[in-house]
Amino acid sequence: MPRPVKRKPRSTQPLTPTALQRASALKTENPSFVIVLQPSYVNSCRLTLPVDFARKYLTKMVNQVILLLSNGKSWPVIYYQHRIEGPKPNVKFGDGWSKFVVDNNLDVGDACVFQLTEAAVSSMNVTIYKKQAVEDANPGSSSGK
Repeated sequence: MPRPVKRKPRSTQPLTPTALQRASALKTENPSFVIVLQPSYVNSCRLTLPVDFARKYLTKMVNQVILLLSNGKSWPVIYYQHRIEGPKPNVKFGDGWSKFVVDNNLDVGDACVFQLTEAAVSSMNVTIYKKQAVEDANPGSSSGK
């Protein structure tokens, strides 16, 4: 006789949105993309960028990109693109990325929205959504980012 399957009781807590859900809900006026940070993005000095986005918007981008936060702080990072139109394209932020990660206490599961700026081809606004922000926030708190 088969054993009955024990089910976990359903949580009565409302579901909290993930960092990705909060980041994806951001309405941007300029072209943008969302990256959820993986261990390799947090523990190395490189961030792999979406190739389709790079092909469409970043072909004229220079080697150095300035990442800008809404608080006015900025970080220069090196932008690499290799064989962007060929097989196995490779598009990354390199030198400077690890300083951005450390300075902003980024962690695995955090989400970043990268948005091209109107002012310059070589700068991007970044909005950070912390993985833990919603889980740690008190009800009624405005610390959703």
